Amino acid sequence: MAQLWSGKAFAYLSGELPKLGVNLDPNPDRTAPGRQPIENPRLAATFRTFLTHVKSSRLSMQDLRERLQQRIAGDFQFRHEMFLRLFEKIWGAWTDKLRESGCIDFEDMLNLATDCLESGQWESPYELIMVDEFQDASRARARMASALVHGEDRYLFAVGDDWQGINRFAGADLAVMTEFDALFGAGTTLKLETTFRCPPSLCGISSKFVRKNPRQIAKEVRSFKTDIAEPVRIIRVDDERLIRGAVERRLQEISKESAALRRKAKVHLLGRYRKDQLYMPASYDRRWVEASFLTVHSSKGLEADHVIVPRVTSETLGFPSKVADDPVLQLAMPSGEGFEFAEERRLFYVALTRARSTATLITVRHMESTFVTELLKDHGLRILNVDGSEDDAELCPACGDGFLRLRKSTYGPFMGCSNFPRCRYTRDARRQSR
Repeated sequence: MAQLWSGKAFAYLSGELPKLGVNLDPNPDRTAPGRQPIENPRLAATFRTFLTHVKSSRLSMQDLRERLQQRIAGDFQFRHEMFLRLFEKIWGAWTDKLRESGCIDFEDMLNLATDCLESGQWESPYELIMVDEFQDASRARARMASALVHGEDRYLFAVGDDWQGINRFAGADLAVMTEFDALFGAGTTLKLETTFRCPPSLCGISSKFVRKNPRQIAKEVRSFKTDIAEPVRIIRVDDERLIRGAVERRLQEISKESAALRRKAKVHLLGRYRKDQLYMPASYDRRWVEASFLTVHSSKGLEADHVIVPRVTSETLGFPSKVADDPVLQLAMPSGEGFEFAEERRLFYVALTRARSTATLITVRHMESTFVTELLKDHGLRILNVDGSEDDAELCPACGDGFLRLRKSTYGPFMGCSNFPRCRYTRDARRQSR
């Protein structure tokens, strides 16, 4: 592994494999087994995001190389060095193109405007600067806000929620909010800790879930709404092809409840990706249910009576997504987040808290998301089958985040942890415990 991180493994294999009769074919376009390389559109988007952060933080190539040596982005030095080599050429070509066209990009605009303010070329006439959605602010925008209120009797009023998902691809840096006093000077913080949307039990579950990241601002969110007994429902299907049917059945249940109350219910099907729209049923009782599909990102600020989140699985494109952020981005960010799935956790919190009543999470057997197992462990929630009966799922008593599965051996059936080989817990299937 150390040789892979440093890149030495590739030189070693290039020398040793031909000795064993392996004909090396360095063709990047050939079909290869296993996990595929990053797709070009996603790679291009990563370079664009990286450039946004570099300009926002006003970093040079020398700064980036120093951060690489400090292992800011982790141990995979060889991969990150290759990325920087490509980025340097792309950045140079981008700068040349802007110069030839007599143009500036958005980050240039922010930086040049801030330079004018900081150098005194233009003095702001405003006494009060108000900023909304402050969790989405980049370092460049924060510097501009700071420059606008420089001097006596100038004030900055910022509103935001660091528990919400942030617009990282536009350069958002959560530290602008969580380290406010260090960046802007001593200020007064007013915490809005009352919600008028979620019932108390859902508020408690979602708050405990998102609060686990210690870098976020601590809050105690309260709700004075009438509580409900089961605000979060977890439904497990045997195959991903059954997810749509599970969504349809849940809509039927909501329809019956709404008909009994004589009140139409609004339902959001919230997908981690746009492709999750395929789980929206073609037909449902529109007399009592108004259903719509949204991505979790686009649902911020919205609400519905009920929320359904399909495909809460452990797959690469599940929830949490394993490809949400490339670790190389940490080279350009002022302070990377070390907490695992930090942004995915905030997005999941957004999904849960869009609901005025219930949130239904649909997972797949043997592909359960770590978020699902965490909710089960922390809150004792039940796993249900599609028909509403309670599933016999049992969390591993050793690791606490895997499920026991029935396996076979020459000595007979046994229960083993789904996290094998990381967790080697076993129990004789014919006995209560071992």
